[in-house]
Amino acid sequence: ISWLAGRNAIVAATFLALALLLYDQAGRTDRLRFALGSAFTFLLALLSAENVISGAPLFAFYSLLLDRRALRARLASVGSVATVALGWLYVNRALGFGSVDSGSYIDPLRDSVAFWSALGPRYWGLLNLQFGIPNHFLTVATLNMWMTLNTLLCLLCVSALALWTLRSIGKGREVAFWALSCTVGLVPLAAAPPHERLLTHVGIGLWMLVALMAVSIFRSARTLSKSARAAAALLCCLPYVSYLLASPVALALASAPRPTRQFASPQLNAETNLAQRSAIIVNAHSLLLPMEVLAERAREGLPVPSRATVLGATEHEVEITRLDAHTLELYSPSGYLLDPFATYWRGPSAPLKEGDRISVDGYDVLVVKVTPDGRPLRVRFNFRLDLDDASLCLLYSDGLELKPFALPGLGQHSIIPSFADRTKQRAPKR
Repeated sequence: ISWLAGRNAIVAATFLALALLLYDQAGRTDRLRFALGSAFTFLLALLSAENVISGAPLFAFYSLLLDRRALRARLASVGSVATVALGWLYVNRALGFGSVDSGSYIDPLRDSVAFWSALGPRYWGLLNLQFGIPNHFLTVATLNMWMTLNTLLCLLCVSALALWTLRSIGKGREVAFWALSCTVGLVPLAAAPPHERLLTHVGIGLWMLVALMAVSIFRSARTLSKSARAAAALLCCLPYVSYLLASPVALALASAPRPTRQFASPQLNAETNLAQRSAIIVNAHSLLLPMEVLAERAREGLPVPSRATVLGATEHEVEITRLDAHTLELYSPSGYLLDPFATYWRGPSAPLKEGDRISVDGYDVLVVKVTPDGRPLRVRFNFRLDLDDASLCLLYSDGLELKPFALPGLGQHSIIPSFADRTKQRAPKR
């Protein structure tokens, strides 16, 4: 709700829930209009968010486990949904949508090796987001504390849910339906980095399992000992505490105005005619940082450059050499493309080679040396303008601030220290 890019998840979840309700009505009444309505609303869900494809197992397992009609009628219903899904996928590809060579958004069909390699950690990450503490509590807790609590909550909830499901799956088809739909539905979501907004579809089934487990435990409470009853109640309450109680607080934290004093860098404000100049950010410890800083400055009415270019993003030390009036060479001992945000545009499936040349508006890039895994190690940037031109403003990130970068002399070097080293820009000892 608080993030613009996440709002389509709510729209998609609405259409998916409606499609499932209509599909259920088709299974109960065997009326064509409900089956067609289900296929149409499923199409609307897919047009709202492509990760709705993770909801397809809901229809398949419904037909297999819950639909009591004749085989022909079940195949017709599930076939209509499958036709919509395959037709959407075909048109999606024909129009050129999707991701290629990204290290973050991985196409399971185009880059199956990378997808299956990332499946395990991403699958666990999705479970962490489903049963853990909402992400926005990172603003009030340290990363280590948040990760520890998240992992503990997830282990408790998933273990309890898995044990209960294994004991109950043979007693009723409904448990098997939700369990299998969710287990399979999480797989295609691993094509993207784990995020809460992805779970609005599969989460329907996971919360149904939690609800069924809670009902089952409370119904059998009289046969349990006091200690077992207390443990069961705790396990049942954990997900509800996390989301019913914590989520409203998380929403308030996410929606609250962010403090901007950290973006009002006096050094950056001292740059003359900043709004008429192009910023060249020699290094940022994350590619996300310059966007955040400049967006916040614009919101606060502070001057921002007319254009910004980031040459490299790494938390590690960077050596900058000025080869001539137009050329900078960047070298980082750990190499580039370690920043998770940078891998959105180039992942391991698209390694760079020494000698690769890339032309961008305003400068040309030459990959001088690469790491063994195909990441840039030493990169040369040749600008159309003289680097001393008054229209250019060279910056680098120091903590959460963008600061002016002092160009070294011709043939000279300068070092930007690692993000962990908060000392100022310094000259190397040679």
